[in-house]
Amino acid sequence: MAALIGAMASSSSAWASACIASKGGEAPVPYTSPAESANFVYKITYNPHSRTPDVSHRRFRVKSITGDKVRWYREPMHGKGPIQDVTLYRAFAGVAAGGGWEFKFDAAIYDTLWPLKQGNSVDYVADAIQNGELKFKQRIQICVRGSKTLKLSAGDFQAHLVDITISLFDAVKEQPWDRLETSAWYVPKFGTALLMDDHFYKKNKTVLTQRREAVETPSPVSVKKMESERPAEAAPPNFQFPGINTK
Repeated sequence: MAALIGAMASSSSAWASACIASKGGEAPVPYTSPAESANFVYKITYNPHSRTPDVSHRRFRVKSITGDKVRWYREPMHGKGPIQDVTLYRAFAGVAAGGGWEFKFDAAIYDTLWPLKQGNSVDYVADAIQNGELKFKQRIQICVRGSKTLKLSAGDFQAHLVDITISLFDAVKEQPWDRLETSAWYVPKFGTALLMDDHFYKKNKTVLTQRREAVETPSPVSVKKMESERPAEAAPPNFQFPGINTK
């Protein structure tokens, strides 16, 4: 623990200095949760810069909302497959995942990120716990970079760029990555990011890149609850969320 705190102290100031506040007078953006039972379809492109990238589609569905915690089911669009069960607090902070995973952290620190404004940043540690047992620790660094009109196939949206770095400490050797860097374009209209670029590293070497782009968003009309729901299953080995690919 002492080594972890020391490493954090030595690098946090350099990281924070790179998160530059805006010189303009943009209004800060308060947190807004997605609509109840909202459905999004994302195109997932693995290694998008390769000559032959792999592409799949997943439906990201709001299963439930408790306060500022949103439980998402990430479901395959075609054929059968497990549901990725992920719970996020205020858009970006993971608090739970399938397979009995929980992520404990000081929410008061994370809350200082909101309302979103260029230059806002947080730097905190989370305990990754599976079925009551501490497995490893994560250092999470988040910075709000700025805003622009995001042009996607699903439409044009006012979005805010949020950079997220997750570094794992004391993870098992089988863990396929030890650092994840994500650039997420958060759209207040929907209370979630509609475009995410993920870069996974192991010992400073790239092991996977992926792009998650929303190609379908909820209609302005109130979203109806799905008539049938499948129970959540533990996520398969993958790179989608810290912890869920650790046995």
